[in-house]
Amino acid sequence: MQSDPPFWPRITNPSTERQIFESKGPVAWIEWLQEGTKPDSFAYHPIDEAKRIAEVYRLCFELSGQKNVSIIGDFVAHCPHLVLSGTWVAQVAKQRSITRPEETNQTGENRLLEAIGRGFRRAASFSWERKLKPSRLRAAREFRSKINEELKSFVETLRRRDAERDWLAAQIKAKVSELVRHNPRLSSVADKLTKKLSARRTYDASILIAATIFDIRERDLEAKSI
Repeated sequence: MQSDPPFWPRITNPSTERQIFESKGPVAWIEWLQEGTKPDSFAYHPIDEAKRIAEVYRLCFELSGQKNVSIIGDFVAHCPHLVLSGTWVAQVAKQRSITRPEETNQTGENRLLEAIGRGFRRAASFSWERKLKPSRLRAAREFRSKINEELKSFVETLRRRDAERDWLAAQIKAKVSELVRHNPRLSSVADKLTKKLSARRTYDASILIAATIFDIRERDLEAKSI
């Protein structure tokens, strides 16, 4: 049972993740994921939560021997936009023939399609995106605060009377490369990060990093409420 590409933190217990996501909501789910990462970790990409939760449901379905179609119904109910945008559910539907006996219930209806239909009916009662946005903002602000502390510590190491300009530039370039290596999305703002760190503007740099990783507006990170 592996994911390709792998996720961080690794998905070691998809059933538990699914239960937390469904019973407590996206906010508690993301907070639970963050508990499994180090405070200074850059490996976890919160913006990938959509891909991750889709994979969690896929793994749950695989663990059921591809028999528990209610898992698909739950996935559709909680993440209808992911199903519509094309995920593993479409592949499962294509692979299965409606004539298979095990796919037909007592009333002659296809169990898989019926589960999908029930999922969409349940999805009409709430908005996954609306529920996820506050959690993304909260997580982004917490992440910004942590990365800001790290950047401030890094800038302090540059405060040397004998530091030459070339040495400072090399240190900052190495730091930005490290950030980009752990978070490839930051490659698009590498030049901006370099300028902000060169100017010792760690707060602005932390906002740029968090906004880029979480795919939200920079001004939203400066707001007092989510």
